[in-house]
Amino acid sequence: SCAIDGLQGKHLQDGDRLWVLDTCGGSGRAVAPARFAAEGRSLPAEGGGSRVSWGSAVAISSSGGTYRLCWCSSAVSGCESSSDFRVDAGGLTVVGPMPLSQDRTCQSGQTCRFEHVLGMSLADGDSVLVLETCGVADSLLPRMISAGMASAVVASGAAVSWGLVPLTAAGGQYRLCWCAERVESACERSEDFRVDMGSLTMLGPSPLQQHRTCVSG
Repeated sequence: SCAIDGLQGKHLQDGDRLWVLDTCGGSGRAVAPARFAAEGRSLPAEGGGSRVSWGSAVAISSSGGTYRLCWCSSAVSGCESSSDFRVDAGGLTVVGPMPLSQDRTCQSGQTCRFEHVLGMSLADGDSVLVLETCGVADSLLPRMISAGMASAVVASGAAVSWGLVPLTAAGGQYRLCWCAERVESACERSEDFRVDMGSLTMLGPSPLQQHRTCVSG
């Protein structure tokens, strides 16, 4: 989730809103970042307009990057259209992988590591987990070392490794799910890994129960 406290200004009030967009005040051309909660438009401000949030029901899983915080006064507008949000109040930096299509390939029976992960303010200690679906409980993969959790994320978050033990999961296409080391969650449950940074293609047989019979002689 995302919340801003301490927004400053003259005659701010409850009900004002912020919209996270690429450009403020566009007449139908402004675009909110994909996978941002509430399509980028905040809930009505509280605390005399100083506290703004995007709610806690849906987590932000957008691409890392810098976006614009576009402001609209509830006193003069319904704040329904992006064209109402003409005032650029500043930038919002979203920490995370960028872009969200950083696909990788590993081979079952071999160790797995890759480099050159791109993003905004990635860090050592970030976590990457291989799942069927990011952010969903009970989507862990069988036969994945450490239940799919990367053993090391180093080089300022750009290098990911599952260590020296070969992976033996079934061949298939899975998701690379990311969690920031700086968030309040411990990055321990699959539900904490909501950011889908791309696919992991595992080369190998699938399924792993392909029993056959031969006759001696």
